[in-house]
Amino acid sequence: MLPEVLPDQSVHPEATAAPFKLRGGWRWEDPRDGEHFRRCGFCGSIHPEDLAAEPMWTAEWADRKYGYPHKFYVEVPNREPDALYVISASHDDHDGTYVPEEQLTDAQRAIAERDGWLREGDPWTHFQFSTRPNHHGKFYTVHLRDSGVSAEAKLVIERRSGIAFEFKGTQLRWWPWGAAPTE
Repeated sequence: MLPEVLPDQSVHPEATAAPFKLRGGWRWEDPRDGEHFRRCGFCGSIHPEDLAAEPMWTAEWADRKYGYPHKFYVEVPNREPDALYVISASHDDHDGTYVPEEQLTDAQRAIAERDGWLREGDPWTHFQFSTRPNHHGKFYTVHLRDSGVSAEAKLVIERRSGIAFEFKGTQLRWWPWGAAPTE
């Protein structure tokens, strides 16, 4: 087995501190919860290459609490919109719409396991199922700094989000897409 190649750790330098230090920093995690795209194991961001490959999404920018456009939310169309997913889990059945674990059908149990809800030690005992036309995600623009992300993916994300970025060392510049950068 080949050793894991870590992504560019300059994206999340804080990830080398505890508790992530034990894992060697941040990593891209495989798709889960019925999604078809990878996420950052530190911040939960959609992988830039996976986001750029999606044909239909629009950036919904978060506030600029850090002084720059640091994150946007995105609805990614589900490739299997008629599939069932666990959409909620609870300790009890609040309103009669949750299925107790001991009453799950084999198909429901398989869905809950696929979506990561039946791990040993989890406190969830009741599950709610439904379809999901879209997957809700977020994208942290710091991932555009990653040297492992293709220039094409960066360009697609900048164009579709409406903002261009430039990272030089620890410095960040940004401007509206299509406008000339200011000095």
